[in-house]
Amino acid sequence: MMTHAPYRPLAMRGPNVRVQSRPDGALLLESGYAYEDVERSIVHVLARQARAHPDRVFLAQRAADGAWRQATYADVHQRARAVAQALLSRGLAEGRSVMMLSGSSIEFAVVMLGAMMARVPVAPISVPFSLWSTDHGKLRHAFAVCRPAVVYADDADRFARALQALDLGGVEVVTATGTPAVPRHSPLSAWLDTAPTPAVDDAIERIRHDTVAKWMFTSGSTARPRCVAQTQGMMCHQLASWAALEQPASDRPAPVILDWMPWSHVGGGNIGFNHNLLRGATVYLDEGRPMPGLFERTLANIQSVSPTEFSSVPIAFRMLVDALRTDEALCHAFFRRLETMAYGGAALPAPVAHELQALAVRTVGHRIPFTTIYGATETQCITQVHWTTDETGLVGLPLPGVQLKLVPTEDRYALRVRGPTVTPGHDLEPTGRQGFDEEGFYELGDAVRFLDPARPEAGLVFAGRLAEDFKLDTGTRVAASALRQQVLSATSPLLSDCVVCGLGEEAVGVLAWLNPTAITTLLGPAQGDVPPHARQDVLARLREALQGHNRAFPGSSQAIRRLLLLAEPPSFDAHELTDKGSINQRVVRENRAELVRELFAPGPGPRVLVLD
Repeated sequence: MMTHAPYRPLAMRGPNVRVQSRPDGALLLESGYAYEDVERSIVHVLARQARAHPDRVFLAQRAADGAWRQATYADVHQRARAVAQALLSRGLAEGRSVMMLSGSSIEFAVVMLGAMMARVPVAPISVPFSLWSTDHGKLRHAFAVCRPAVVYADDADRFARALQALDLGGVEVVTATGTPAVPRHSPLSAWLDTAPTPAVDDAIERIRHDTVAKWMFTSGSTARPRCVAQTQGMMCHQLASWAALEQPASDRPAPVILDWMPWSHVGGGNIGFNHNLLRGATVYLDEGRPMPGLFERTLANIQSVSPTEFSSVPIAFRMLVDALRTDEALCHAFFRRLETMAYGGAALPAPVAHELQALAVRTVGHRIPFTTIYGATETQCITQVHWTTDETGLVGLPLPGVQLKLVPTEDRYALRVRGPTVTPGHDLEPTGRQGFDEEGFYELGDAVRFLDPARPEAGLVFAGRLAEDFKLDTGTRVAASALRQQVLSATSPLLSDCVVCGLGEEAVGVLAWLNPTAITTLLGPAQGDVPPHARQDVLARLREALQGHNRAFPGSSQAIRRLLLLAEPPSFDAHELTDKGSINQRVVRENRAELVRELFAPGPGPRVLVLD
């Protein structure tokens, strides 16, 4: 049985936490582990890997013909030095930056690392700001805030509309392919032909831990993404904290990573990228996304790469299970050398985790540990599940070097953090250092609980986003984000996502989107032209699942009394969706207020499923 199968050994140290109680009820948590050595900068790590493993492939991505084109550690280091010299030769004024409009690529990495060598901040911009948006409002906001002297785009044609939306007077546009219609343009090939001088080494020598390496923008689930300073010290302390938890083994092969996470976000661009660099990993860039029509590319890349680690958001794991369920060859490619899996951004529904483990046992005879991480743009990664556990929904324990403050709020704790991985502030914004309490702890806006209050070492559980909470007309508080995870677990795999509603109402209801692939797999194709949301067998399954949830959670703050299935997908331009697949529940409720009224109408219409 899957529940009794062993886990693949995890090369990390077990849980160790110190807890200090305060008279006001707050708790301070710190790791029982510590570190001493901290890297000087990310580019110093690159230089060391280029010396140690010059011929090892660092980055690989699909070429136009579908083959993998590759760049070694020595290649990336040499090209980054050329970019650094090109930037230094331009004498950029203090406070100017290099804006990155492109998705993850070998060239993106080279320009980013070269800018770090020249001590010029890079501002990686979420690709949907350029390609999905119709009004480019978020892109123009980011452009105005970070004041770039250089804008880099991989493909001039692909990003033509985005470039036209910007006032590029006095800005140099650099592209890998194509010639944009802009006042000043340089091909990246010309930058890469630049011969480095001793000025590059002088610039690298002046890098300090307080040197701003990046301006990163929050995910875009709000109308105006915030610009957050990312220093070399923040990123290097992050690397030291993870290294303190890992059990080194000289005979372990270098990791092989399949990476789709956007480098415009801290999870992919800082936490993932820098950790892979530190370990000398080979990273295959996945052009797929956890979205219909794009996830098939991820599946093809899994077949080709067979990664040793796989990290993604929960919706990607749901889609992965749908594919693995009926494809033995894909199962073998995915599990045959997989050492760990990780999810972030939200809790992974338990049914999805259980089915993944059952597939792993069937394929390779053992389960795969999940090493969940948690953090924010302002904090880097601050907690991790670095031990083997059957639990889902954990955010782990504090990483070495950071201190968590848990502030009691009803039946949960509001989570705050301070430490060397936390940003010095939103320095480019007029509001400056916002979101910090009087002791310098950053307020994350999330709530946690202990899995077992008597055993803090068992870890912390995500208990909702405080800003998404609301109250019923009885005054009962509903933890909407935590309840959303419970609903998705109860209905898995029928729903792809949902939004919890009920502000000022007598009971809780949900707006939800179906998972058509899972429905066809489980229930077969529809008879005739009946859409999925109108299928009686689907509604019957959902009713059964939600009634089971209500029996387990009968209280008014958790029981689901009504359901309305949505046909129109969440909108990025309307701020309902980010490129990581995250749903902004508050915005969906506001944008679809008519549907919320229909959900709670005294005489519910035929589209509303009413539960006892």
